[in-house]
Amino acid sequence: EFAPLLPGAAEGMRVLTQDYRIWLITARHDDTLPQTRRWLEHNGIPHDALIFARGKGEFADVVSCMIEDSPRTALHFAKRDVPVVLMDAPYNRGVFADNERHSVDLKLQRNIQRVEFWEDVPRLVRDLIP
Repeated sequence: EFAPLLPGAAEGMRVLTQDYRIWLITARHDDTLPQTRRWLEHNGIPHDALIFARGKGEFADVVSCMIEDSPRTALHFAKRDVPVVLMDAPYNRGVFADNERHSVDLKLQRNIQRVEFWEDVPRLVRDLIP
């Protein structure tokens, strides 16, 4: 059985592929490659590359934008001037909340944009990447 897909994710990715190359970068162990490929195919997730990497940070110099759920990874990319769409999740809700933004550098605030719904991701990515 496959893990559930977030509503709107497949359609959002299809919209993004019209204008951007999509690299799926995961920190999963490479022995999950066959299972991951099957999940992506089953859910109709378009992509140009599937990259297994111990750390995503090494890609900060080669990507134009990140769609991420990890606050730690989001901060890493934002510090390197890479715009980040932070997908809202229960485990990251306390991070970068409006009442906590005073503790986060203004540049980082501009580089990290939280989004709740996949339907909003393509528009936000287009706003972040001129």
